[in-house]
Amino acid sequence: MRRSLAVAALALAIPLAVPAAAAPKADPRECPGYTDVALVARALAMDDIDAPRSARILARIYDTQGDARVEDIVRAIVAAAQRDKSAAAGEFARRLARACVYGAGDMDAVLGTGA
Repeated sequence: MRRSLAVAALALAIPLAVPAAAAPKADPRECPGYTDVALVARALAMDDIDAPRSARILARIYDTQGDARVEDIVRAIVAAAQRDKSAAAGEFARRLARACVYGAGDMDAVLGTGA
């Protein structure tokens, strides 16, 4: 009994000890492309297209399949576009562009962090 309580306590403590992972980083030369992805992702979110469907649409438009890093970035952009209920598509894309360019590919200011 004591051992199972200790294991349960340890299992609960481990996620608290591990910091949240940062959103994937882009090569700064990719920022214009990801800005375009952000524009479309936010427009899809504004039209109530759910995240999985949005990601599939974006994968077809931008041919992202097969590159895990790019797929991760696109998924992070879609998730952020879905969360940001207040911004128009253009404003969301501009904020992502600024974060990407000024952050040398780091878009955490807009995308947040992944778990």
